[in-house]
Amino acid sequence: MRRWMSLPLIIVLVLAILLGSGKTLADRQTANQQLAQELVEHQSYADTDPANYGYAKYIRQINDRGHGKITVQVTRNFCQLSDNDKTNVMNQVQALARMVLTENRRISKHQAARGLEATICCQKKVIGHSRGDDHYRYRW
Repeated sequence: MRRWMSLPLIIVLVLAILLGSGKTLADRQTANQQLAQELVEHQSYADTDPANYGYAKYIRQINDRGHGKITVQVTRNFCQLSDNDKTNVMNQVQALARMVLTENRRISKHQAARGLEATICCQKKVIGHSRGDDHYRYRW
């Protein structure tokens, strides 16, 4: 008899999860749209201010995957950079993504300080990722 008493609670929990996931998806889409807009803006500044925005020429797309994780699509030219230059580019990507995701309340300020777990891809192939112990260091 007690099993049946918990059934309404289970139904309520399942509905809360299902209904809540729509909001998360909408939030993720909004964040991804803003990431795309910011990246295009930074790319337009890259020629006139390469010291601050030059990194954007190596980036095709930044996607929020949720829970402090991003996927970064890079250009072929990115692969020609030294590991140190790749890290510098990715740290600037991190700064942009942390700003946007914090503004959209996708991550907390504490998560932003720790950095984002990044997966770096070039033409559908994973070419690097941030380290688990330090999201500002990468394995190439």
